[in-house]
Amino acid sequence: MASLKQRLAAERHHESEEEEMEKEHREALGSYKGFFTDWYSEQHRLILNRKVQR
Repeated sequence: MASLKQRLAAERHHESEEEEMEKEHREALGSYKGFFTDWYSEQHRLILNRKVQR
C-alpha cells in the first residue's frame, strides 16, 4: 500500500512540474509575441512616417 501511495504522490509531483513548465512556456510565448507585436507596430509607424515626409 505504501508503494501505491508513493507512486500516486510521485505522479502528482510530476503533473505539477509539467503544469509549471507549461505555465512558463505560455508566459515566455506571450512575452515573445508581445515583443514582435510592438516591434512590428513601430516599424509600420516608421514606414508610414517616411511616406508622409515624401
